[in-house]
Amino acid sequence: MNTKTLFSLIGTLLCLASPALADTITLTSSALPTMTLSPSSDTITMDAGNATLSAPGNVVLQTGNFFVGDSPIPDQVIPFFFNDTITINGITQILTIYGQDDVTNAADTLTIFAQAPVNFGAYNLNLNASSYSGVALYQNLPLTLTADITAQTPEPGTLLLLATGLVGGAMVTTRFGRPAMPL
Repeated sequence: MNTKTLFSLIGTLLCLASPALADTITLTSSALPTMTLSPSSDTITMDAGNATLSAPGNVVLQTGNFFVGDSPIPDQVIPFFFNDTITINGITQILTIYGQDDVTNAADTLTIFAQAPVNFGAYNLNLNASSYSGVALYQNLPLTLTADITAQTPEPGTLLLLATGLVGGAMVTTRFGRPAMPL
């Protein structure tokens, strides 16, 4: 096989390589009973979740509620955290979710911080940052925690490129490894 034919074959194979397809995953999350963000009167509650989703991509991890209470001390920042048990395809991890509650006279703002990736076997979960502002007392605001789920496996095009390189290397080795033919 000459060099032109080899490069033509490699180009054709790379063009025919299909992009990575989405996988179906099962994601469950535990409920968080009402948690008061002391010393304020604001509370958060998270619902249990169970969903079948496509990955990789952005997914709704969990929904809940942010209640703006009548806080006795305005103008304070209250850091908080809670643990959430997440299961993806049978692999369970405990996520510690961090945030803060900014209590002011004008509005109370709940902020959930982004998290470093957490490994679930073939997938990584990256919690996205989110923020919710309540401008009235005794207001219920819906919460939605979202995350990006990324696959750990290489895409088919990458595998095809690796295989092509290995085949080309084997061909070069075989060609130059032969003993010289007598003239």
